[in-house]
Amino acid sequence: MICKEFPAWSPRENNFLKIFPPSHLPCAAGKAGPVHPHKRLDLLGRACSHCSSLNLSHVLDALFFEACFSSVARDGKVSMKQLKFLLSLVGSDSEYQRDQALQAESAAKRFGVALQIVYAQRDAITQSQQLLNVIQSKAADKPDAIIFEPVSETGLPQVARAAVEAGIGWCTLNLRPAYLAELRTARSSIAFGIGADHLEIGRIQGRQLAQMLPRGGEVLLIQGPSDNAAARQRSQGLQETKPGNINLRQLKSKWTEERAYQSVASFLALSTSHEGNIQCIIAHNDPMAVGAKRAFAELTAGQEQTRWLSLPFLGCDGLPESGKAWVPARKLTATVIVPANAPLAIEIFVDALKTGKRPQEYSLTVSRSFPDISLLQEVERS
Repeated sequence: MICKEFPAWSPRENNFLKIFPPSHLPCAAGKAGPVHPHKRLDLLGRACSHCSSLNLSHVLDALFFEACFSSVARDGKVSMKQLKFLLSLVGSDSEYQRDQALQAESAAKRFGVALQIVYAQRDAITQSQQLLNVIQSKAADKPDAIIFEPVSETGLPQVARAAVEAGIGWCTLNLRPAYLAELRTARSSIAFGIGADHLEIGRIQGRQLAQMLPRGGEVLLIQGPSDNAAARQRSQGLQETKPGNINLRQLKSKWTEERAYQSVASFLALSTSHEGNIQCIIAHNDPMAVGAKRAFAELTAGQEQTRWLSLPFLGCDGLPESGKAWVPARKLTATVIVPANAPLAIEIFVDALKTGKRPQEYSLTVSRSFPDISLLQEVERS
């Protein structure tokens, strides 16, 4: 079928017409007939006589639109099929991962997306095979997009390329791999990443300290692994905003409550632990802050114990069942709420697939102090 308005179709455009003949394509004015797609589909850099809309200068792959539309009715109306997304998470053994899944399911329901969630059980090979099985499945079973939090910091580049080549959108969570820029060179691809702004998280913790210690003092900082980018950035952000009259004593640890407990136990065994006048304990996540507090409770006694437990303990991440709940329960004085990023990925994909707008390469979620910094009270000096 030849378009009467634009008879000079390229071979690629003719392939598109095999799937969506012009008589079945509605324009922005809602007209049917030999016209070109609605401008929101971003198909052609041509004008429609009915709506005079100009579209982008490229033609998206017909497979992309075959995935977006289930059928083209004879009356010229295009019916949208339900979008299908796959969410691949590291494992189901942590509150953070479970919260990601819960928040993603809520977002999928809100946007009318069919969401499948798989867990890699912290094994990169398992995650790679799970994703390849989906990418290589028959067309009807393929998702429109894959959102994944990688087990490995490589981010599975070969799997990512296979997904994009199969016409599947690709989003990484909490990782900005170098290959994202490469994937985005194909004009029809949707590839991006989302992560927490760890520098800003550290800055928020620095502002919390400034509010609580306006006259300065000494703070015990329990850090995450030094080879972890998130831990390094949180420390850097804290250094940027803490006042110069606040001095940090730093303890290296891991991300768990037990490892923080062990770090504090080693600290208390040093004679220098009794020197100075620590006014506050702050940690790179909530379980570490609670582990530190438990160590002071179990490994000290008498007046020493009373003094340590009277100090404020600050954490980070603010998950619903831990940090956010521990603040009103007075296990922690404050935390930083870091929102799950899978819901934002779903929202970005829905917008991109429906409007044709390409998302930016990497987006950051917005964290906040809990409670609000203005509500934090000044630490009483002993």
